[in-house]
Amino acid sequence: RPNGKLQLLNTDKDTNILAFSREQDDQKILVIINLGAEATDFHLLGSGYEGRYMDVMNNLMPVTLGSTPCFSLPAWGYSVFQGK
Repeated sequence: RPNGKLQLLNTDKDTNILAFSREQDDQKILVIINLGAEATDFHLLGSGYEGRYMDVMNNLMPVTLGSTPCFSLPAWGYSVFQGK
C-alpha cells in the first residue's frame, strides 16, 4: 500500500488548475490538471519543484523544471511528471 503524502500545490490560476504532488522514498509524482473549458497558461507557486522529471504522458520525455515552472495546458488537459 502506498504511503506517500499527497500535497496540493498552488498555481497562479487556482480557479482552473488542480495541481498536486506525492512523494514516497526517492520517487515523486507531479500531476497538473486543467479543469477549465479553455487553454490555460500558468505557473506553480512556491518552491521545491526544481529537478529532472520524465513526462509520463509524452513517452517519458525528459523535462527539467526550474524554480518557477511555467506550463500551458489545453482545455480539460493534464500532465503527469515522474521525478526522483
